[in-house]
Amino acid sequence: NFLDQYVEIDPLLSPDVADRDYVFEGYNVIRFSSTGDSKGRIIATFDKVNGITRVIEGEELTFITADGTDSGIQHSFRADNLTNYTTVEFGVEAYAYNETSGAKVIKSPVTRVSVTPSRPDFVMSDDAVALSRLSAEFDIESTRGDNVGNGNVTAKVVNPAKVTGDDYRLEFFTTETGTSAKRGDVVSDADRINDATPKHLLRKSASAEVLAYDVVNTTTGTKVFDGTAAAAALGKNLPEGNGIVRVDGLSINISGAPNDFLGFRAVANAAGPIVPDIGAAADFQGFPGSLPRANADQQVGGGRWFFHTFESGSGSYQHFLNRSVLGRANGWTFLVPFDFEMRFTAEGGYAWNAFTDGSVIKVPFELWRVGISTPDDPSDDVRLIPWTIDWDGDGYGITCEDHSTSGGDNDPEMDAVYWHLPSNTAPGRAGYDAWEAEVLATGDGAGDAWGTEVFGRTVLVNFNGGSVANCAAPQAWDATTPSETNFTADVPEEGTVIRLLTTKPNQPGDTFSFSTDGLGARQKTQEEAVAALDEIGIVPNPYKGASAYEVSQLTDQVRFTNLPNRATIRIFTLNGTLINTLEKNSPANFFPWNLATEDNLPIASGMYLIHVDTDLGEKVLKFAVIKKRVQLNTF
Repeated sequence: NFLDQYVEIDPLLSPDVADRDYVFEGYNVIRFSSTGDSKGRIIATFDKVNGITRVIEGEELTFITADGTDSGIQHSFRADNLTNYTTVEFGVEAYAYNETSGAKVIKSPVTRVSVTPSRPDFVMSDDAVALSRLSAEFDIESTRGDNVGNGNVTAKVVNPAKVTGDDYRLEFFTTETGTSAKRGDVVSDADRINDATPKHLLRKSASAEVLAYDVVNTTTGTKVFDGTAAAAALGKNLPEGNGIVRVDGLSINISGAPNDFLGFRAVANAAGPIVPDIGAAADFQGFPGSLPRANADQQVGGGRWFFHTFESGSGSYQHFLNRSVLGRANGWTFLVPFDFEMRFTAEGGYAWNAFTDGSVIKVPFELWRVGISTPDDPSDDVRLIPWTIDWDGDGYGITCEDHSTSGGDNDPEMDAVYWHLPSNTAPGRAGYDAWEAEVLATGDGAGDAWGTEVFGRTVLVNFNGGSVANCAAPQAWDATTPSETNFTADVPEEGTVIRLLTTKPNQPGDTFSFSTDGLGARQKTQEEAVAALDEIGIVPNPYKGASAYEVSQLTDQVRFTNLPNRATIRIFTLNGTLINTLEKNSPANFFPWNLATEDNLPIASGMYLIHVDTDLGEKVLKFAVIKKRVQLNTF
């Protein structure tokens, strides 16, 4: 189940079935009573947060095949009530789910591991140990590079014994058929990693360009996670999520930015670029990136225009999202990760009055999609097609409708605008021009040259622009007769550019750096290693006929503990007779003894002296033995 991306087709299902895939759903953690126990018991289940929890199968006789809780996938497990130097058997099995299959759950073979808790022969950081015991989602924050994306990377200490104390960098890049390009083209929304339902998971493709990431130990210059190899194995974008990569005692969380707007900014007016730019939405209503600037005007002639959804009873940012984004058919699909501009120009353009009389009317603005964090690069700009609602039938312009963006009755709104892609989305204005030529020739905006809606129901609000109580006979922006609204302005001045910024998924070239300085485990100093000789022992002591290390009544076993890598162990009777010599030369810090002499004869009950000789010094132990009763039950 590499990177939690297991997908397998059920060959017994008809190709006509909508979903033939078994898709990874979760893990079971199993504890076994002994090496001979083949069943064990499930002590924990970690599953995806997707509403698939307890799975019950069967018809007349039902049974539980999965018992998840939407806990979220975890990649580490803390076991309690363990005894040092006593080996415990654990197992992990992954399971996958397919709702349409006869057997909805299939499970992987159990991967077993023997664990012997013991004191380490090195020194762990107290801070790292403390962090590993906390339930916080992360312990270490990262520093972003000069990134295009708005994602984030954090790390959690899960095994303080393996933390290095080094510095790390995670870097995104694109790779294709096993070759990497560290700085590639910015990926589009369609390339993003997301938590799609099983039927939407991508299949392996040898030729697809995918987004991957490396993790490099910058202290040593070592690549500790190879994204190119991982992407080659998966054949698709590497996944993002909590604990998705585990290296050097760390669990690394990789997250993309949530779908949202980053800002609503006025970047130009009749006098040219506004430097720095100014907020163009109601920051006091929760609109992000919309703070005004002290002693600075958004418009040369004074006044401020706010971007919003058309009046419907609330001025909050969430209401704007609900109506103009989430309440539309496409949601965020064609908004993120692009940026957009509403430009008021001398030329203007045309809009389709789609929701009233179906006419095509002149408007003073142009709508543009301006790439992904590339506002000064026109090569990726695409001109969009506006739809509008001419509420009062006099053409696009200001209305006598007060908006709820603030109190009072002095926030008149303009006619509503809907943003549509052209059917030809090549950079530039060719797609829009084809639509304009078509509608001017036919007088009907419902042609073939417009495409998908990006979002809709948007308006500009003249904030504190004048009381609607005094509004009379509003005119279109290009009317020959003057308006009688008495507002400060009926339309943003020519040259005004309102820019909308959205969040960006992680992009090629994005980097995140973090450090484990002060958290690394280290080797003991000479003084610490010598002092540790006092911790050498033998367990159980006294031996009373049995120990937890024995797998049957026919075996005897004790263990020497807290040993260095190399040691010579000599066992003597009280009269000084050497009965056995044991040589240890291994990284394990314990060593078993079967309570036998050098001739493999069982020792007798009694007291023994044990001399442990190491490169750093020696230790003498006293050991008491009460042998088990010999019961002859086989003749």
